[in-house]
Amino acid sequence: MSDFRGKCVIVTGSSSGIGESTAILFASRGANVTVCGRDETRLQRVVDSCLHAGQDAGHTNRVIAVPGDLTSADVRVDTIKKTVETFGQLDVLVANHGGQHFIQGLNEVTEEKFDSLMDMNVKSVLFLIKEAVPHLERSGGSVIVTSSIASTLCGTVNLIYNMSKAAIDHMVRCLALELGPRGIRVNAINPTLVETRIARNAPFDVYQSDVLKYFAESHPLHSRSSTPEEQGEVILFLASDAARFVSGECVKVDGALAQKGFPRNFYKALSSLSVVKEPDATYQPTYHPTYHPTYHPTYHPTYHATYHPTYHPTYHPTYHPTYHPTYHPTYHPTYHPTYHPTYHPTYHPTYHPTYHPTYYPTNVLRSQRDLSRVGPIPL
Repeated sequence: MSDFRGKCVIVTGSSSGIGESTAILFASRGANVTVCGRDETRLQRVVDSCLHAGQDAGHTNRVIAVPGDLTSADVRVDTIKKTVETFGQLDVLVANHGGQHFIQGLNEVTEEKFDSLMDMNVKSVLFLIKEAVPHLERSGGSVIVTSSIASTLCGTVNLIYNMSKAAIDHMVRCLALELGPRGIRVNAINPTLVETRIARNAPFDVYQSDVLKYFAESHPLHSRSSTPEEQGEVILFLASDAARFVSGECVKVDGALAQKGFPRNFYKALSSLSVVKEPDATYQPTYHPTYHPTYHPTYHPTYHATYHPTYHPTYHPTYHPTYHPTYHPTYHPTYHPTYHPTYHPTYHPTYHPTYHPTYYPTNVLRSQRDLSRVGPIPL
């Protein structure tokens, strides 16, 4: 079990879900914790839970809350400033905050939705890390970002969210190169579906529908979704000295879901809730479920010579005069079915020395010197 006594940790997005569980775990291991979130009421409950967890473990650590929206530059500055003023240092930054626009394919995307989600999931994370770097450099600290398994799996829903998490993954790899020489490690976790409040904010009840069932059963490991505590434990490992030589990694905490791929029945589950429809000819005009020549005139299900005059199902010499089903020398005078020396005088079916005087079936030594060395050679 990792010991974080004397360490100071910031956990953003900690008013619920993965962030809340991670903050409580850090407190139970002795860390001083700053929790951040937009809901002050829930944030205060998390502060109390962290204090109880620390006390139960015999620690006298402290916990503070900095409420606010981290898409605001002032809130980001305030979060780092209050943490350092209170605890005198910063050792670990867990950038766990983020947002989600559910069921947003290309047809539903707007510039406003794109900007708001990219601001929350990418821009605010990058500039929060930038604000924390001077303090993390002094402590030799680390950064852990919460990404998503959605960054590696393709789907036609949650388009902007998937893009934002893919950006996070690459940001982590790039920052690991840049900040490594300054003694700062940068890693990420890629969770699968986790039973959190954010899922309950979807436009359908995840926990009362077949969606959770399909997701859960699709996980090769245990056939269930993950828990916030399981994600938090991996964050604590990446923040600990046990991972002191780990940087630039995006760790999948997904029960091997990425190896299997996106749940096959996901669209079916959503369609049953009348949220989205599976792709059809109306949505994708270049595709037709029953391929018909009137839809794609270059294709015909029964290929007929009258449709494609360059092709005939029964190849006949009268159709293609350059081909004859029975190859006959009178048709192709350069070929003879039975190769005969009279036809090709340079070839003889039985190779005979009289035919090719340069060849002799028995390699006879003819020089006088050879005869004297090996003796008489019977012919």
